[in-house]
Amino acid sequence: MMSACPESSVWPQLVDRQLSEEEAQALRDHARGCARCQAELRETEALVTRLAAPLEPAAPTEEAVARVMRRVHAGAAERRVTPPRAWPWVG
Repeated sequence: MMSACPESSVWPQLVDRQLSEEEAQALRDHARGCARCQAELRETEALVTRLAAPLEPAAPTEEAVARVMRRVHAGAAERRVTPPRAWPWVG
């Protein structure tokens, strides 16, 4: 059984299942009797849950939409090409 508190780096390893079952069980047992380690384990689990959750897309601001539309309209004006009369396939 573990008596001293483990290093903080083991909690992410426990949550990510990177430890042997024996090591994991010893950490869980320790955390059950240690408020500090129990809190660290809960914080680590919460962090991993937040990191694994899909990101919510940010809603574009009116300013961002206006800026993109100006660029779209400017690009469309640049792409307009008047074909020269020298092109034989142009009627």
